[in-house]
Amino acid sequence: MKRALCIVFIGVMLCLPFLTGGIYYTNLASQVLIAALFALSLNLLAGSHVLVLAARREVRNVIRQALRPMGLMVDFVTSVEEAQQLSADGLPHAVIYEASLAGDHFERLRNEMLAEVPTLVFVRIAEQGKAFELLNLGGRQFASVGRDAIMSALPEALTFELSRAEEAAARGR
Repeated sequence: MKRALCIVFIGVMLCLPFLTGGIYYTNLASQVLIAALFALSLNLLAGSHVLVLAARREVRNVIRQALRPMGLMVDFVTSVEEAQQLSADGLPHAVIYEASLAGDHFERLRNEMLAEVPTLVFVRIAEQGKAFELLNLGGRQFASVGRDAIMSALPEALTFELSRAEEAAARGR
């Protein structure tokens, strides 16, 4: 029930500018923030499994701190090979990865994972930046969070992406 309520809320927030004919403009960042705060207040994501792929200890520590209040099951790996081994036992709901590790080997792993679960969430940690943004890669939209914004933006980005993935799965995509 809570998840359905959150999905409806996020859908309304995303469609609000279109429903009002442009009279009331709401930018994407405020929509994401409102939806994320709503979902966090309901603790909808508790128990979701997240795989963090980060080579640097300081990045892993900041991600751990940012995700701690969300009640997630989080696994940390330092290489694409470790991520592959861990994923062999079962895929997570989301993968958070350092942009510096996104080479050909990672893209193969991502494609294998997406072939199995098309709604799997990927959140990139960019080397620089202080914001959360949505990017397109191969016709697929995903979130990117700058390293300087991990504490403030990662929980919202992950909540937004997981809610969007659940909505897509519910529609049967």
